[in-house]
Amino acid sequence: MQLHCRELTLEDALSAAPSVLMEAYAAAPWRECWSCELALARITELLENPGAVAVGAYQGKNLIGIAIGLPHTSAVGRTLYVAELAVVPAFQRRGVGKKLIAFVDAKAFEIGFRSVWLISQGDGTLVKFYLSNGFRQSERLRVYSRTCSAAAPE
Repeated sequence: MQLHCRELTLEDALSAAPSVLMEAYAAAPWRECWSCELALARITELLENPGAVAVGAYQGKNLIGIAIGLPHTSAVGRTLYVAELAVVPAFQRRGVGKKLIAFVDAKAFEIGFRSVWLISQGDGTLVKFYLSNGFRQSERLRVYSRTCSAAAPE
């Protein structure tokens, strides 16, 4: 497989990345049904962030994976939050995700980020993938979410 990674142009990101996102999230373990509209909106909102880093994995001219990171500054310094990492299911388990992570990591280092981080599932095959690629699970942090309500507190 002739695989190469490069920074995504805005045109590539807006034309091809939504389909990568839709295919990747439709498969296990996510099984999410993204519309083209929502996938395009997600890619657009990420790319509108100043300093966003967008990377694509290509087989020939076909975009088969994406990674989009956003700058995040905290007490430890500047880090890159990888908000999306998606690989077309037919190309998963073939080194594409590993190459995307390595490319994003090198780009983040070049720009001056101290580390890269992401949020994903807490168990299953994705945990094994991230751990095998040098990520660690946080001992201290958890993700919290809630449904928005129309009632404002008095």
